[in-house]
Amino acid sequence: MADKAKVFAFYSYKGGTGRTTASANVSVLLSTRGHRVLCIDLDLEGPGIGIVFNLVEETPFPLQSYLEGNYELTSGDFIQHSLSQEAANTSGGVWVLPASTRLAGAVDTSKGGRLLGQLRKLIALAEREFGIDVVVIDSPSGFGDLSALSMYVSNCVVALFRYSRQHVLGTARVSDFVKKYKLEFIAAASCVPQTRSEEKAKYDRMLKRFYKTPIIEIEEDDSLKWQERIVVESSDNCAALAGYNRLADAVIAKL
Repeated sequence: MADKAKVFAFYSYKGGTGRTTASANVSVLLSTRGHRVLCIDLDLEGPGIGIVFNLVEETPFPLQSYLEGNYELTSGDFIQHSLSQEAANTSGGVWVLPASTRLAGAVDTSKGGRLLGQLRKLIALAEREFGIDVVVIDSPSGFGDLSALSMYVSNCVVALFRYSRQHVLGTARVSDFVKKYKLEFIAAASCVPQTRSEEKAKYDRMLKRFYKTPIIEIEEDDSLKWQERIVVESSDNCAALAGYNRLADAVIAKL
């Protein structure tokens, strides 16, 4: 675990939860509340953080080369997100370390010990250079080397899921992992339909078997299916925004 910054692994057992968009938006929300946040894209086979932050990859982002040991990161490799004028008046900020879409899948993930050391090293660099106090890692789905790596380096796992048997049972498995390694845990239902179904009561009963805290819900917004983006600083009335705020509150409560 990082010595100073608290690290949150945003994780989903299966894809399709809007995890990457949630990671980016919660990072910006935390910065508007005075936190200095590093957002890392560790979904190396399907990078997306750079897209949500609308970053232009003129040359390959260096994260994969760094993790392979072929490049040494400097402070200039961390991209600072431009906050709104109101948010810029706080002491907060967001620095983004995107993965390259051009180098997707280029990292040998079997060397877990070396990758863990590299990840801890880059977090320490961001702490020194930018005073980072919160790290948000966008983790890949499933139970692979990279998802395990993101959890090992973290203090808290933020598990996003949809109301379906596959998602809920998979999230229960994540809960078992979290308990084994004595990590903190936040569960968030995402892409929640605005029209409720009687089926939800069934999932509530399933969830209570392994998670006693009230579930954070992020409502589905069709516009995010067409354009993943930062919504917390825009004027559009995104249905997911209230859920992102509740998730940011839950993260702050763990600090």
